Amino acid sequence: MLSDDEVHHLPGPSFIASAEAAIAPFRLGLTATLERPDGRHELLSTVVGPVVYRREIQELAGDFLAPYRTEVLQVHLSDTDRAAYDEARAIYQDFITSRAIRLGGPGGWHNFLREAARSSEGRCAFRA
Repeated sequence: MLSDDEVHHLPGPSFIASAEAAIAPFRLGLTATLERPDGRHELLSTVVGPVVYRREIQELAGDFLAPYRTEVLQVHLSDTDRAAYDEARAIYQDFITSRAIRLGGPGGWHNFLREAARSSEGRCAFRA
């Protein structure tokens, strides 16, 4: 049996080959966030099988999760502020990409802080 928590990572280019090569006769995948922004979650049915059970966050609120509400706030930036934001974001993104830091993975933020403390480039990314 092949089992994977956070199965939404499985269709990623670096993981899908291992899933396809697994000879396990039964496969189980669990995740709280099935959909991927790149659309590759559609590949899950070929390597794990179809979704057999799904609960939406709205169904869990009040019983398993605290009641919540989602608010989307639009922030309008001047051209100058947008350029500064884009520059800072690029510095940060370049750093986490160059160090292969996965912020969504276990210890992601801790890994970023540790790597950022080790170099002037990292401290710059932290300030960004």
